[in-house]
Amino acid sequence: MLQHATLLQQALTALNNGDQRTLNGLRNAFKTEFGSSDVTNFNAIANAYNHEVTSVIAKGHMTDKEVAAGDATLPSKASPQQILGALNAYRALATSKMNMLQQQVQQGMKGKPNFPANSVSVDSLVKKYGGR
Repeated sequence: MLQHATLLQQALTALNNGDQRTLNGLRNAFKTEFGSSDVTNFNAIANAYNHEVTSVIAKGHMTDKEVAAGDATLPSKASPQQILGALNAYRALATSKMNMLQQQVQQGMKGKPNFPANSVSVDSLVKKYGGR
């Protein structure tokens, strides 16, 4: 996902969008109508990238409706600042996720549980709520 963000950034540069979404949309429609591949390439990469983001970051944390709304974060008519902002946010989220997974692996290699120090124990829950 992190490497594909670079591909998307290159496709964004090829779009050559400005800061006005309506004009970007009109320009992109005109370019597409007359055979330019810029918008098509951007949309293809953005679509694949959105699916990667969902798979890497959101799996088990987002509803289908929220995933569908995520596709709106990288529209071809957006300004470069808007798209780069979303890309940077996705990169930060992916890096955070990688760090969490790396921490889990390191804890597992040490034979230690990956729970916070102040987590609730089963014994304290049984004592509080009964059971066993």
